[in-house]
Amino acid sequence: MKSGLSKAALTALSRRGLLSGAGALSGLAALPPGVAQAMTQGGAYPLAEFFKPTRSAGAGLSPDGNRIAVGENLGTDIAPRSAVDFINAADPEGQRLRVALGPVWISSIQWASNDRVLVSVIIKGETGRRSQTGSNVRADSIEYYMRRVVSIDAVRGDAVVLFSDQRARMRGSFDMGRIIDMLPNDPDNILMAASEADGVLALYRVNVNTGSATRIERGGSGTYTWRTVKGVPVMRHDVNSRGTMESILVRAAGETEWKLARRSRIRDAPDFSWVGESGRDGVVLVIARLDSEDVQSVREMNLATTQLGP
Repeated sequence: MKSGLSKAALTALSRRGLLSGAGALSGLAALPPGVAQAMTQGGAYPLAEFFKPTRSAGAGLSPDGNRIAVGENLGTDIAPRSAVDFINAADPEGQRLRVALGPVWISSIQWASNDRVLVSVIIKGETGRRSQTGSNVRADSIEYYMRRVVSIDAVRGDAVVLFSDQRARMRGSFDMGRIIDMLPNDPDNILMAASEADGVLALYRVNVNTGSATRIERGGSGTYTWRTVKGVPVMRHDVNSRGTMESILVRAAGETEWKLARRSRIRDAPDFSWVGESGRDGVVLVIARLDSEDVQSVREMNLATTQLGP
């Protein structure tokens, strides 16, 4: 069949554009029969189709554009089961590598490097029925959910759970899936936040090939996240014990102590948020509203002085 596009137009199409179109067509082909029929006939969707679980859990193109990773939730709410398919971007219809992840739900997927993909998964657990201390009455089993990140080799299919070298921490924490910085210039490591034994959040450098983690920063009693520039923490967000006040602390390169830059009530309309690095050393971009203004603006913030630009 001859294409209606000119040769120049075909040449202008990028690989990403072609993949986007192929993804859209494959998405239509994967629609449930009721929805597909309704779309072709112009009728209403069957009500039951709105309550069917979503099978696809996301997809991502590797940084070099050579591979596509597709997350698939293949099970049910009662019996979860998931897998990740690796597809050759140059031959999407060719043979693919499938890596089974077992009884988990995939919530997101992103590439850490050209050879490693990170998959955030949700795991369901149960406490089991247990007798209360000093009583013959057995307490009902309670369901709980945990978040973990699995790193998969896109060539061999080998998988490792991040923080796998810290079994005690894995057993005692529900959330081990908070990625702070993907470190695009360091394909072997990422920065993640995880709770210590006393509940205080800490920042870790995690190797995506081995799963091993090294602590690089310990937060305060109310710390809930960090902002980084080129892998270095430059801003920290803390909340007080009552959950009513947020404190923004900053630290310039070479400094060892955090200093307070801003404090505001959480219930008030937010007037400060992080944008990213500015391209200049010691200066970041934030969204802020000055006391004399009615609107927010993107401004430069000097990390050494905490002053905002005009």
